[in-house]
Amino acid sequence: AGVSFEVAQGACFGLLGPNGAGKSTLFSLLTGVLKLQRGEIRVGGVSARDDLNGLRAQGAIAPQDLAFYPDLTGAENLDFFAGVYRLDKAAWRTRAARAVEICQLQGVLSQRAETYSGGLKRRLNLAIALLNEPRVLYLDEPTVGIDARSRRMIVDAIAALKALGTTIIYTSHYMEEVETLCDSAVVI
Repeated sequence: AGVSFEVAQGACFGLLGPNGAGKSTLFSLLTGVLKLQRGEIRVGGVSARDDLNGLRAQGAIAPQDLAFYPDLTGAENLDFFAGVYRLDKAAWRTRAARAVEICQLQGVLSQRAETYSGGLKRRLNLAIALLNEPRVLYLDEPTVGIDARSRRMIVDAIAALKALGTTIIYTSHYMEEVETLCDSAVVI
């Protein structure tokens, strides 16, 4: 209740607060997963009240809970989600190759995702979100519970995405990540 903020295009914005404060619920509202009950949300000029499909098309989320199929390989997961985004083969190949490079998943794509380390799982989660080439990328604690090497790789990938002009809304309990990546932040 009473949350109000603006994020500049191409910025990385920290959304901070304790567990249970409503960060994940706010992400669900911003991405159109939950219907707005009151107030106003606009993303890229698109209203959450007037154009829910347009709102959903603006962004992608890498949720805190891993959102892929553990029984599938990394490549099969990317292929499946490219289909969900309704990408044609040419776009799928280009975007998947870019996501794999950004998330450094080369060499593990033929393995089932359930065999991945925690860090590789987080990186696959991020790669799937990148397939849609979102204008706004929502990252809900993307480095929680992973090793230092994977954490550094994900932070570097986020910084690179920001440098390319992707707007990023970022939640984390790691203040050093927030200080490194975010241009501004709000605490709820």
